[in-house]
Amino acid sequence: MFNKISNIKNSFSIIELIFVIIIISILSTFIIPSFIGNKNEANFVKLKSTVLAIQNAIVINHSKNILENRYDREIILDTAPNKTAGELLFIGTQELKLLDSPIISTDHNSPENGTWSKESADTYYYWIDKNKNIIFKYSNEKFVCDYKNNDCLKIYE
Repeated sequence: MFNKISNIKNSFSIIELIFVIIIISILSTFIIPSFIGNKNEANFVKLKSTVLAIQNAIVINHSKNILENRYDREIILDTAPNKTAGELLFIGTQELKLLDSPIISTDHNSPENGTWSKESADTYYYWIDKNKNIIFKYSNEKFVCDYKNNDCLKIYE
């Protein structure tokens, strides 16, 4: 009889288990959405730092051209082919390097969240998700997105 009583005291009752399950489910309804939001926010922080690194590299190379009296030397972001996955983006050229750690391009037809693809020599897409992107243009030694796009505005907040 003593063994039966000690077994009962060592286990949880159904009511205690149900109570714990209810608490966990309530907490998860608040915690899981915040983790999803944090991942999207982390992708925007990563995007901000990448865009700033690209813009800074362009400015550094522009200054280098001025100091070397090479006004004719064009700053090229990369020589990667358009709409091709697995290419190195934003590495510059042999003469003028841009990023030390290049970005690998993604497949334009099935992009992953937080990746880049090259549309043309002066147009790049940053993929927020499979159906939504931010378009960046490179012109007159400026690398910018369309400020009319709300997602673009988040980068410069």
